[in-house]
Amino acid sequence: MRSPGHRRAQRIVWGSFLLVVGLLFGAGQVWVSQYQGATYKCMVDGPFSPDAEVSERSGIVEGSAALWPLGRACAWARADGEGTVTTYSGRWPLTLAALGLTLGGLALAVTPTKRRGQPDPHSPQ
Repeated sequence: MRSPGHRRAQRIVWGSFLLVVGLLFGAGQVWVSQYQGATYKCMVDGPFSPDAEVSERSGIVEGSAALWPLGRACAWARADGEGTVTTYSGRWPLTLAALGLTLGGLALAVTPTKRRGQPDPHSPQ
């Protein structure tokens, strides 16, 4: 049987590992979407909008990092001239996976362990 201190140390190690993996996974998604410049990636890879202006001239799109969902945001000039329309390259399942790993690792690392068969010392009796 392992001691409570050993179990606690294991939870901290595994929680920290999952936290770092989640953060790296999220940062990797943003980095891949920005590689070679966000505006360039918007013009070449999209995502495109049916409401956006279609033209060979420059200045019709501006790219930036997006954090919700993780990826790239492309602000396209509208075809009707009424401002811009924004599209996102991020994928919700990948964003939620990164968030789940990060929050799950954080929860695992900071929550206390309870010994089996022992009453909770914080509960009223």
